[in-house]
Amino acid sequence: MWTLSRHHLCLTFLLVCVLAGTSFLHLYQGLFQGGLDLSFLCADRHLVAAPVAIFCPSGAGTALNTSSSCAQLPAPPSGAWTISPEGRLGNQMGQYATLLALARLNRRQAFILPAMHAALAPVFRITLPVLAPEVDRRTPWQSLELHDWMSEEYARLQQPLLKLSGFPCSWTFFHHLREQIRREFTLHDHLREGGTTWRPCPSAGRGCNGMAWCRENVDTSRGDVVFAGDGQEASPGKDFALLTQCNHTVMTIGTFGFWAAYLAGGDTVYLANFTLPDSDFLKIFKPEAAFLPEWVGINADLSPLQKPRSPGA
Repeated sequence: MWTLSRHHLCLTFLLVCVLAGTSFLHLYQGLFQGGLDLSFLCADRHLVAAPVAIFCPSGAGTALNTSSSCAQLPAPPSGAWTISPEGRLGNQMGQYATLLALARLNRRQAFILPAMHAALAPVFRITLPVLAPEVDRRTPWQSLELHDWMSEEYARLQQPLLKLSGFPCSWTFFHHLREQIRREFTLHDHLREGGTTWRPCPSAGRGCNGMAWCRENVDTSRGDVVFAGDGQEASPGKDFALLTQCNHTVMTIGTFGFWAAYLAGGDTVYLANFTLPDSDFLKIFKPEAAFLPEWVGINADLSPLQKPRSPGA
């Protein structure tokens, strides 16, 4: 029986290597003669649009290496929208919800800035991606300041790279997405459980940032009122968790109270006339856009604040 010698094995191995190398060379030449462009492996090699990168906060999983040019991808075809974070918790909740709704309506990709993520993420399970600070600085944004009610022109915005601003907190922007908004503003477990643990048993719980005033002016003689929270505005998470777990809401003014009532559901009673009839504030504030139609407004007696009319006026 004929057996292969070491010499024959070496020749066979060399022949296989030559054939494999020749096949690879032909394949390589065929791909590039056919015009295959492998530059997509590094997206910014032919970058034209402003770059968009996702900023991964510490503790949120693997972060992108933004120092590498390949980690910054071009803006998606639908563009990129963001909003300037201003104000405290209630203000930024309104800005977040408005950005989400308007971007979806105009088929744009919404991003939030790190400052908004820092304000909302410790309290809520928000999902919008975060824009890296260096990308925000390099992007040629167009700007649009929003007023606090939905307008028809907001449904036909053409700017692909748009930074919104203002203090929008009107249900007219986002109420058609109420279930999605409620999911975005789902409390983290430790806050929700904490709110349940110290939820008051009496019929009324009162949360306020002016707790001293409340204790002096609210009648507690029946023993059915509990003053909840410490009034510390820098850490509002537990107070907000408590308010959203109430069955009904009585609110005065402000975005913090609006969002507590909006997320709690139930019946809501609000202060309807907290400005004088001729106040300039009514030029930028529309009560019908601020309070849901099913909410009940109660008018305050403003007569002590109104100037008496002069004779002949």
